[in-house]
Amino acid sequence: MNERLAPALVGTSSDMKDLLAWKLGWHEQDFTHAQHSKKVAAVAFTLGIWLAVRERRSAQGGWLQFGEGFETGVAVCVVAAFLTGAFEAFYGQALNPGWLQRAWEWKKAGMIAAGAKELEIARHEASATASQHLFFQLVLYPIGRVMFGLILAAAVAAILRHQPAAVGGRQQESQPAQQAAQGVQHGQGPDGQQGEQA
Repeated sequence: MNERLAPALVGTSSDMKDLLAWKLGWHEQDFTHAQHSKKVAAVAFTLGIWLAVRERRSAQGGWLQFGEGFETGVAVCVVAAFLTGAFEAFYGQALNPGWLQRAWEWKKAGMIAAGAKELEIARHEASATASQHLFFQLVLYPIGRVMFGLILAAAVAAILRHQPAAVGGRQQESQPAQQAAQGVQHGQGPDGQQGEQA
């Protein structure tokens, strides 16, 4: 996966699960199936970060420092989070208005049937009400995903980091270091100038 395309692909996969749920009628009255779509979005989010960091490692000849992997993962999650937030706002306001309220009513009925306390129901209702506002969808929701993405980016970078391969029992030196070492062996200084003869 191209490192630059990863955010768009991650955001698109998350958006597609909402469109699919909408077309299948999962965002109407019964949200039994739709509640599992968040798991699909989380997997797509994680996979997108993983593939982007792995692509950067491949582009660098198979080695990657933690900071480079983390930087790539953060870039992917920030762009993808705000793209997804923009789509969620468009979907909730234009394509399928009222679906979040219907989802809450469905969840509330299940909580009441399960004997949930009023305080717990009120807390969930406040969260459900806030999630229907544009500010939440365009700002708070993406920020929440970015926070989640920071953790994922750190984990992926730690797993995929790879130092240069060891050669002859010691770590392979970078190309500038190798050139400097060869210059010293041939009587030149580190700056490439001829050293004094003994």
